[in-house]
Amino acid sequence: LDSMRAERDDALKKATAAESALQSRTATYDAAVRKAETDDRERQTQLDSMRTERDDAVKKATAAESALQSRTAMYDASAKKAETDGRERQTQLDSMRAERDDALKKATAAE
Repeated sequence: LDSMRAERDDALKKATAAESALQSRTATYDAAVRKAETDDRERQTQLDSMRTERDDAVKKATAAESALQSRTAMYDASAKKAETDGRERQTQLDSMRAERDDALKKATAAE
């Protein structure tokens, strides 16, 4: 009977130790799972932040490109107007020179 009690006590000690080890492992695994979940949330937050920054950069680049195209169109229009004005002035100048030359010829002929 004493032998059976000793075996029972040993078995109970082993079962208690095994249960304690299982609880310890379970707590370790639970902590690891919580850490992994927290890390995953942090990575997702960082990823969302990076996506927002990328989207903002794309919007700014698009706005800058649009402004550049607008300025380019304005400068092109100004250049075309300047070319047209230059041709008109040259035509007026040529006309005034022709009138002057005609007046000189007439004045020379009149003398």
